[in-house]
Amino acid sequence: MNWIALSREQSGVNLAGSGRATALADFSNSGRLDWVATQRQEMTHLYKNQSGPIGLRLKLKGPPNNPDAIGTQVRAKYTDGTLGPAYEIQASSGYLTQPSHIIVLGAADKIQSIEVRWPGGVFRSYPVDDASGDSVKTMLIKFDR
Repeated sequence: MNWIALSREQSGVNLAGSGRATALADFSNSGRLDWVATQRQEMTHLYKNQSGPIGLRLKLKGPPNNPDAIGTQVRAKYTDGTLGPAYEIQASSGYLTQPSHIIVLGAADKIQSIEVRWPGGVFRSYPVDDASGDSVKTMLIKFDR
């Protein structure tokens, strides 16, 4: 990825004050990551992503003693052979936070498989069925030995 800094005018984001928290998640269930930002003594701002590529929504179901799959690492393998960033399922990641257990990965139509390393080291690769088109796709992956 190649990130560039945008001015307030270019980005449309004008948040002055004391920032408290920010999060990326698919709040609108569109398959696109939206952005929420909170500030001290200010309203919470939710920015809905209306034009990014539709990603693959991924939900993990862990073993009976860890149904939320905490500690599991996932990454997308793309059709060109490259690997996306690794994500680790966490119980929390900051003060009074609770991350979503649905992850949105890359552009769904370019993902070949999902690589999963379950807690304890079990590694599996799960093929992704055809995810082309404009519809949102959610893939459920269940723990198996």
